Amino acid sequence: FGDAHGHVAERLTLNAGLELEQDRFTSFSNADFFLSCPTPYPTICSLSANGKQLPQTPNASGTVNLDYRLPLSNGQEVRFNLNEAANGGYYFAPNNEYRQPGYALTNGSIAWTRDRYTVTLWGKNLTNVIYPVSVNQAPTAVAAAYAAPRTYGITLGATF
Repeated sequence: FGDAHGHVAERLTLNAGLELEQDRFTSFSNADFFLSCPTPYPTICSLSANGKQLPQTPNASGTVNLDYRLPLSNGQEVRFNLNEAANGGYYFAPNNEYRQPGYALTNGSIAWTRDRYTVTLWGKNLTNVIYPVSVNQAPTAVAAAYAAPRTYGITLGATF
């Protein structure tokens, strides 16, 4: 839909993006269904997914990134970065029986650079959001794989 980039202040940069999608199946007559079958669960049946939302495609998603650079003496620099990515939720399969509610992920880092060396302290999923990255349906079970929880670390780098 749109992206924006701007310098909020001399050393502060803001980037943002927004995506809006209207996605639906128009010709999918034999999708696997489990919970919506005429026969009681546990069963599997083939029904039309026409008009259903495509898997893992949220209607809305967005990102915001703040980057602040602080120059120090002797060519050194400290850089602070904070970013967030959010989505409005999505379905895992063409049958639209299991929906992932919307969520936001926040990441951040602080990097110190001197000459050709960089030390970065970083954190991902800082708010420790628990969300599945995949969900697989079967007639008698549902299996889910979850994303990493809050993670953090230090990265040492050198340019040559």
